[in-house]
Amino acid sequence: LNETLVKYTEVLQKTQLPLDTLEIEAFSNIRSVMTRELFPVLIIDIGASKTKLTIVEHGIVETFRLVNHGSQDMTLAIAHSLEMAFDKAELLKKEFGLIPTPEHPHIPELIKTHLAIIFQEANSTMLSYEKRYNKNIGKVIFTGGGAMTRGLIEYASQSFSAEIAFADPFAKIESPVFLKWVLKATGPEFSIAVGLALKKLS
Repeated sequence: LNETLVKYTEVLQKTQLPLDTLEIEAFSNIRSVMTRELFPVLIIDIGASKTKLTIVEHGIVETFRLVNHGSQDMTLAIAHSLEMAFDKAELLKKEFGLIPTPEHPHIPELIKTHLAIIFQEANSTMLSYEKRYNKNIGKVIFTGGGAMTRGLIEYASQSFSAEIAFADPFAKIESPVFLKWVLKATGPEFSIAVGLALKKLS
C-alpha cells in the first residue's frame, strides 16, 4: 500500500497536481452514486479483478469488504470454456452477457458462476450488518465496468431483497439532452471519475 501511495505521489508531483487530488475510491463512488438516501445502501463496485462492497449510511462508510472476483474472471471462464482468445471472449461477454442465445447458450452460466460468488459475499455482508445494527439495507447500487453486464439487474433482483439500481453519476451534472441516454448507460464505468471531479465542486 505504501509503495502504491509513493508512486501516486510521484505522479502528482511530476504533473504538478495538488496532493488533495488523491482520494480512496470508495469516497468518490459515494459522492457520485448516493442521492441523499435516508437508509443504509450497499454499493457493489465490480472491477476487473476485484469487487468492492461498501455499506454507506448518511454518507458514512459503515462496512467495507473486498472480494477477489471481478469481470475479468468471467471473461477468462468464457475464454477457457470456448477455447478462444481473451479479447474475443470479452467481446462475447459484452454482447450477450446473461442473455442466452442459440449460438452461445453457455455464456450466461459461465458468468453466473462468478456473479454467484460476488452475490453470496454481498448477501453475507448485508446480513452481518443488519444483524449487528438492526437496520435493513434499503438499496443495492451496482457500479464499475462489471455492472455493465447485460441482464445483470434482472439476475440480481433474484438474489437481493432490497431495491436494485445502476449507478447514474452523470445525473448530478449538466449535460446535453442528446447525450442523456448514452451517459446513463455508461454511468457505472465512470462513477469514480465523476465522483472525484465532483469533489472539487462540492
